[in-house]
Amino acid sequence: MPIFLLGIGCMWIGMAWGESPIQPAEQGSRQTLTLADLPPVPKELKSLVQQNELTFLIGGERPSLADGVRSTGGQSRRFDAETRFRMSFRFDSSCSWETVKDPRTPDSVKQLAVRVKFKRVRLSVTHRIWFRDMPERDGFWESPLLLHELDHVRISGDPRIANRFRQSVLQNSRIELTREESEPLIAMAYRKLNSRWFGRGPLVTYLNAGEARPFIKTAIQTEFDRTVELTHVRYQELDRITEHGQRQVPETGELRDWLRR
Repeated sequence: MPIFLLGIGCMWIGMAWGESPIQPAEQGSRQTLTLADLPPVPKELKSLVQQNELTFLIGGERPSLADGVRSTGGQSRRFDAETRFRMSFRFDSSCSWETVKDPRTPDSVKQLAVRVKFKRVRLSVTHRIWFRDMPERDGFWESPLLLHELDHVRISGDPRIANRFRQSVLQNSRIELTREESEPLIAMAYRKLNSRWFGRGPLVTYLNAGEARPFIKTAIQTEFDRTVELTHVRYQELDRITEHGQRQVPETGELRDWLRR
């Protein structure tokens, strides 16, 4: 019979913009702004902003330096803005155990597999955009600094990223354990089976969701890590090609395709 699992996971990544030698870290306090604190979002940006959870931080030390997280910017340069994305996933699944048949030893069980049916797989992304100094309020949404950071948001908030993650997770409908991973579980199942005096069933009925969880979570975590790394690489390419926002995005090419939604 199927057994059910619910899981979550998350990761923060830091990204940056700017240039000039780094100065001593500012000691001032950091201000947090929401969209309610800012001028109305212009029509051409409304869809992007509304579809992505954005928080704006003003002042204080650059977050990736303060928190020691990975950044596309070097440690020896001064940056005036930075975008950090937080990816997290949730999944809801049912699973069942099965034995892996070896035609050479058909009467013994030496390897196991987990059949997984994913009912829900969701990738969520939130963003924090930090500015060393607040852009002019009257031209906030036209600021080249902000527009470059919003290009970062376009990359990490791209629905194609979430769909790619979901499709990659769904490919893990059958997770085959190695013999080394299977041996302790098989031994445990046999102990349970041999302790029963009546009503004995197939060996896999003595395995449950608790034993399956680490293998399912590892498979999903692998796909999640790949998704985070892909996004990080695209952030790096945006900063490399535009020199952290100092050059325009080329009208054609892979980067332009990433920014189309």
